[in-house]
Amino acid sequence: MDDVISSLSVCMQCGACVGSCPVTGLNNFNVRRLARRAYFGWTGQDVLKNDVWLCLLCARCHENCPQGINLPEVMVTLRQQAVKVGATPRMITLMKSNLSKYGNPVGVEAKELISLVNEVNLPKSGERLFYAGFYLLADHIESMVKSMLRAGVKVDKVATAAAILQRVGLGGLLKAAMRGVGQSYRETLKKYLLLLPKLGVEVSYLYEEEPWVGAELHTYGLLDEFAEHAKRVSSFLKERGVKEIITPDPISAMAFKKLYPEFVDGFSVEVKTFIEVVAEKASKASLELKNPVGAKAVFHDPCMLSRYLKVIDEPRVALSSVPSLNLVEPIRNKQYTVCCGAGGLEVINPSLAREVSVKSVQNLLSASPDLVVSACPMCTMMLKLGVEKLGAKVEVIDVGDLLWNSIA
Repeated sequence: MDDVISSLSVCMQCGACVGSCPVTGLNNFNVRRLARRAYFGWTGQDVLKNDVWLCLLCARCHENCPQGINLPEVMVTLRQQAVKVGATPRMITLMKSNLSKYGNPVGVEAKELISLVNEVNLPKSGERLFYAGFYLLADHIESMVKSMLRAGVKVDKVATAAAILQRVGLGGLLKAAMRGVGQSYRETLKKYLLLLPKLGVEVSYLYEEEPWVGAELHTYGLLDEFAEHAKRVSSFLKERGVKEIITPDPISAMAFKKLYPEFVDGFSVEVKTFIEVVAEKASKASLELKNPVGAKAVFHDPCMLSRYLKVIDEPRVALSSVPSLNLVEPIRNKQYTVCCGAGGLEVINPSLAREVSVKSVQNLLSASPDLVVSACPMCTMMLKLGVEKLGAKVEVIDVGDLLWNSIA
C-alpha cells in the first residue's frame, strides 16, 4: 500500500481516468474517487467488498493519465487487501478451489477440454510450444455467464450479485451451465493447431498436460497464490525444455510475458502471439492466403494485446493479407480501444460486463462493418453478448476462423 500511496501522490484529480473508464455511467463506480480514497487510506469494507471488483483492469485510464499512474496495479493491490480481510466475491473463492482441484478455474477435467483436438497430430515435446489458454475454457465460461444472466444476476452491486448466486446455489448453477456447453471456441482452437503447420511453423502441444497459466489469480489480487502457481508452471516448462511459447490467447501471452518474469526469478521463455507470427509471415511475403473473404471488417483491439503487449500493427498486417477483405477502423481503436467487458468482471457481475460490451460494440459499429474480427476468446464471447443485446446485424468472428477460411 505504501507503493500505491506513492504512485497516487502525483494524481491531479483531473478526471481523465473517469472519462476513459468504460464502466463510467453504468453505475456508481468512479475510478478517480476510488483512487482518492486509496490515497487517504479511506478503503473500508464497503470499498473492498464492492468498488474494487468493478474495475476491468483494461488500462485505458493508464493510457490516458497525464501523470502516467498505473491504476490497474493500484486496483490489484487493493484487491490483495480485500483478500486479506476476506472481502472477496464467492465466485473468486470457487475459482481458486477449482484451480486447486481440477487445474483450471472453471472446474472441468482436462481430458474433456481437449477431446476435440486429440486427433491433431502434433508432438508433445519440443522447444517451441503452442499454448491454448482461454480457448480451452471459453465455451464453459460462456455457458456459465449466460446461465448467470438468465438466473437474474442483473444488479450493479457485487455483494448483492454474490448473495443471489449463493441463494441460487453455485454448485447447481454451474452444473446446469455445463449441460449443453458448445464447442465453438475449441473448434477455433483446433483450426489454430492446424494453421501453424500450414504456415510452416513447427510447434509442440501438451494436450491434457497443458498447465493453466493462472492469470486470474493475479487479476483478483491473489498475489501470493499466483507467485507459487507461476513458479510451478515455470518449473514444468523448464523440465519440458520449452524455450518459446506461441499462443493465440493474449491473456496468457500477457501473463507469460509480463507477469511471470516479475514473479519468477530467471523466467526467460520467449512469448509470441499467433497474430505476430502471421504478421511476420505476411511481411516476408511468405503468407499464402488464397480464398477471398469479401466483407467489410473491423478489428477489435483486445486490451491485453494493444495496451499491455503493444501489439497493434501486427493484426492489421495479417488481416490486410486476406484477399478481398476491406479492413476499416472504428472511432476508438488501437491503444484507445474500448474494453469488451471481460477482465474478470464477466463472472463477478455479468450484467454490468454485458453493458460494457454494448459500449464496445457501439464503437465498432461506427465503422459500419459486416464482420467484427476478434483476436481473444474472451473478447469474442463478450462482443457476441453485446451484439445480441443490441440486436445488431453483424457477425463476430475469431481471427483464427477468418484465416482458416482464407487458407483452407
